[in-house]
Amino acid sequence: KKQLGTSLDVMNRATSGNGHVSRNVRLALLALDLVEPYVAPVSVNDVPVSDDLVPLAPREGRQCQATRSFIVAQNSKKVDISFTVGGALTINQTEVWYAKWTDLPMDQIDCLSQPKNLEGFTKGTIIGPTNGTGVFSAGGSLPRPKEFHHGSGALG
Repeated sequence: KKQLGTSLDVMNRATSGNGHVSRNVRLALLALDLVEPYVAPVSVNDVPVSDDLVPLAPREGRQCQATRSFIVAQNSKKVDISFTVGGALTINQTEVWYAKWTDLPMDQIDCLSQPKNLEGFTKGTIIGPTNGTGVFSAGGSLPRPKEFHHGSGALG
């Protein structure tokens, strides 16, 4: 029974509660995480962003326009966006592209898939590392979760 482990700190391999069950839970989470690379916003201008993924909620059309939009003052010269990257053991490169909803054709973004092209988008500037490792890599995530990537965009 001791070899099974406990649910205490299941993501930590170096805990006394580590065992067969907690190792298999991490393995299952790894399989889910590696399905597709993703970027998740953490904050905009140091204001935390909530998660918009609600189980069993329909996701249609441009619904993300209401859940993943940020109001920015018109006279702002720049916007700081903190984000984390996942879905991979190694992150080779990260880029930030941004656009105003009103600058994009309706068929450009459907909130369910990547944009068809980058027309209407502007490339932002990454402040900090543009590569690293995922949480499930041998050495763990790098930069560490508290060291989120930051991207900036000059608004025009």
